[in-house]
Order: sequence, then C-alpha cells, then structure tokens
Amino acid sequence: MGTAMGQDAYLVDMAKRMDMMMISVEYRMAPEHKWPTPPQDCIDAAVWALSEEGEKAIDAGGSLNFLTGDSAGGNAVVLVTLALRDEFKIDVRARIKALLLNYGLYDLTQTPSNVQYKGSCLVNRKALDDFVEIGYENVPKEDFKNPHISPLYADLSNMPPALFSCGDEDALLDDSVFMAARWHTAGNRTELQIIPEAYHVFNINPVAESSIECNSKIVEFALKCL
Repeated sequence: MGTAMGQDAYLVDMAKRMDMMMISVEYRMAPEHKWPTPPQDCIDAAVWALSEEGEKAIDAGGSLNFLTGDSAGGNAVVLVTLALRDEFKIDVRARIKALLLNYGLYDLTQTPSNVQYKGSCLVNRKALDDFVEIGYENVPKEDFKNPHISPLYADLSNMPPALFSCGDEDALLDDSVFMAARWHTAGNRTELQIIPEAYHVFNINPVAESSIECNSKIVEFALKCL
C-alpha cells in the first residue's frame, strides 16, 4: 500500500522548507515481494547514496543528511540505520544527521494501542493484521521479536538523533512512544511529538492544520541537527 509518487506532495513541501533534495525509494512490496526484500531495497539505496559514486551522482552539494519514513517506512528507516551501523560498519551518528520517523511500525508482535485499536480511518483492526500477514507470510510468528524485523528489540546504541511523530488516534501510537523511550535510554538524542486527534498518515496532506503543526516541528528538528 502506497507509492513513492504518493509521497510527492509531502516531500516537495519538505524540500522547499529545508532547501534540500529529497530522494524517494520505490522499494518492492508484498505480496509479490515479502520480507526482507522491502527493507533490503532501502538498505541498498542508502549504501549507494553514502558511497563516493552516489554522492557524485546525487550532486546535492553534500552527503545524505536525513532518513525519513512513514508507517512501514519508519520500520525500514530504523532497519536501514542498524544495517549501516552493524553490517557496513558506518558511523551512522557521524554520517546521518537525524532520523525523521512518522508513526512507524517497530514491533510486529503488536503494542497495546495496536491490539486495542477500534478506529477505521485509512486502516481498521483487520487491515492491520492483514498487512502483517501478507508482508511477513514467510516469517514464523515466533521470529517477530527478531530485531531485524521488529527494531524495538534491537541494540539502539550509537544511533543518530531521532524525532518520532505520531497522532494520538493512531493504532501505532505506542510503537512511537515505546521506541522513543528506548532511543532515549540508549543514549541518543530523542524527541517525540504526539499530535491531538490525528490518525495514520495524517501529515501527508501538507495543507491540513495537523500536518502544518507536525511538519513544522519536523523541519525545525532537522535544521537544528544540521
């Protein structure tokens, strides 16, 4: 569900506010491409962007500054950063200025707000289960706490600063709250913003009042981290 093109309005708005180039990864998705293909595509893109070849090709007057993702993309961004740190031995705290994470899914075993969700805006309880069932069909449920699947359970030391944004009407509210707490206790700079009466994917429409509030904070945090 979702496409790179579907992020264009949000990313154009953020590019103008921050005076930066935005690169969106059209990663492959389930049901045709199940885990670990989606995060691996994102890892490949980040490794390339941080390489000498990638920096020359991008020609943005600098290196990759931020990683940002929404929902499943938030999960992917954390997995990308962990892979850069652990597999590619990149000093992510030095190379990446910050992670900008919006209502991410960080625990596939489901946090309380996810289990108890009764809303129906964009997704309902059944849809949340269906997405996991389709995307992780090839993963035994007993493996869902694997930190390469649910980054809430990963070693989060020596990570870049992160801003976690979520609406208080979102099924994944606890994912953001719990991950922000773990990010902070691991010794990383952490901020959490919870937007009242906001639901999943609320800030993709850049002209909505809740979007303006949320996205302004994202820009403010990002520019402080430069």
